Amino acid sequence: KIRDDLARDPFPHRRVTNPTDTDWDSVLESQRQFIRRRYQLARRQLDDPGPRPKPVQPREPEPG
Repeated sequence: KIRDDLARDPFPHRRVTNPTDTDWDSVLESQRQFIRRRYQLARRQLDDPGPRPKPVQPREPEPG
């Protein structure tokens, strides 16, 4: 489906893509790689979120 939409794109020269992308197939492959890497990172962060930030202690108002 997306290949048909990309083929009909009236402004291909204006699309912002990875500089190494040379055609629509490479654009789609770059997107697939990005999605895979992003999913892996998100999964790691969900599985091991690390320490939570410490709450900031409220302070009294100060002039100035």
